[in-house]
Amino acid sequence: MKKKSRAFIIVLIIVCCVAPIASAQRNDKGESANENKYLPYDDVMYFSEGLATFCNYDDEEKSVCGFIDKNGKVHIPAQYESATNFYEGLSGVSVNGKWGFIDRQGQMVIQPQYDDIAIRIRDGMIQVMKNDKWGYIDKTGKEVIALQYDEINIFGEGLAHVLKNGKYGYLNKTGEFLIQPQYAAAFPFTEELAAVSLNEKWGYVNKKNQVVIPYRYDYAYPFTYGLAAVQLDEKWGFIDHNGNEVVPIQYDFVSEFNDGLAGVERVGLHGFIDRNGNEVIKPQYEYVSDFSDGLAFVKTRDEYGLPIQGYINKKNQRVIGFTSGEWEFNGGPFENGKGVVSDGGDGTYYIVDKPQEKMNVQPIAFRVMVDGEQLQVQVFEMDGSIFIKLRDLAMLLNNTDKSFKVEYNNEAEIIYMTTPKKYTPVSGELATSLFNKEISAIESNVALEINGDYMTMDAYTVQGNNYFRLTDMAYALNFGINEDLTGRSINIDTSSEFLSHMSYIRSSW
Repeated sequence: MKKKSRAFIIVLIIVCCVAPIASAQRNDKGESANENKYLPYDDVMYFSEGLATFCNYDDEEKSVCGFIDKNGKVHIPAQYESATNFYEGLSGVSVNGKWGFIDRQGQMVIQPQYDDIAIRIRDGMIQVMKNDKWGYIDKTGKEVIALQYDEINIFGEGLAHVLKNGKYGYLNKTGEFLIQPQYAAAFPFTEELAAVSLNEKWGYVNKKNQVVIPYRYDYAYPFTYGLAAVQLDEKWGFIDHNGNEVVPIQYDFVSEFNDGLAGVERVGLHGFIDRNGNEVIKPQYEYVSDFSDGLAFVKTRDEYGLPIQGYINKKNQRVIGFTSGEWEFNGGPFENGKGVVSDGGDGTYYIVDKPQEKMNVQPIAFRVMVDGEQLQVQVFEMDGSIFIKLRDLAMLLNNTDKSFKVEYNNEAEIIYMTTPKKYTPVSGELATSLFNKEISAIESNVALEINGDYMTMDAYTVQGNNYFRLTDMAYALNFGINEDLTGRSINIDTSSEFLSHMSYIRSSW
């Protein structure tokens, strides 16, 4: 009989109940999806940066952990007592009771020496603990902020909130308090604002500690996708950066925006809204997870009252699971078309493929100004976003400081981008042959690595080429951009920074 222990310290995802998943799934049209891949391990976590942690246990519940890739192959052999998932290219691993960090190739870049670590890495700053005191090191292992605090938190936009003398303030990366400790509770900065609590009310301050949104809420969450969840008189809604109520404060509970949608609860039933407050999926489920990679896990009941659960897409179509039964299953978020589920009955784990959605799009011509030079490019629009062919973008930026080299690993489904490097054209860049023709676009599972940093972005394949959301690429490469969908124009300024990365943010605290 398998024995389980808490070898993983990664418990940030909501582990939910999923129904039995057959060896081959069928979508609403009865079409067969890819075969699920059985994983012969005692525990497997979700994918993060293309790798998933797995562990096996002996009769004394001692664990040994390693990593698999998205094809289920062992990428880093099992040799650690515990392990976190990867964040910003590093994973925390435990050896002989001490924590260190490895890179995605399995090289130990920070030797095991810490009593404890935090799970997530943000802004290149790592939270570590020795002798019951916390501080920060960078990704080379250099101590940046001395281990002196009882509590610290992740960095957000260059600042981190830490606890000192019972109050929270914000440190910069040199360890100086940019905002002195004064708050009863706080969240990280996102979109230039931080939710903070003072005198039992919540509001928002900027990095100068100026109150931007007054203290009037009973609770408040960070901004994502331009909106923040707030609570007032036991009801929840969303406000914008100016404090305007965009989604009425009417729900019993809400989640933050993830993947463009937020979960909402009304009278015990759960659904989803978009950023305009439209209930795109009416409250109807007993439980919902956040959306990730276009899928959310939900739980409901069949006509006999038995639990029925699985993954839905943003159109509320059932795409994975939904076999009635009494067994409890565990399922986590998807990344680049791959997810991990487990059968609660016998403890088996599987890699599940996300069915690739196919749609018709019509490429259109946009006028592009790149540092004052006018060009023309072929793009397509979806859900209010412009998607551009990666090699077209490479050509647009080729004579700027944001130029990049492109290499493709077909087996791993990873595109490697290196900056600043000159792009070598292949053929078909900036072609205009598809203008105003309706063609097929298929969701792509391809991942990006930019200078070694793993990126997760929405992508589509159109006639063998990969198209990415332009604002996501602008954020990743850090250049200024202004899009005018009505006037069909794009202005790119490589000398300025990307200021609004709402489309790219994936919230997790």
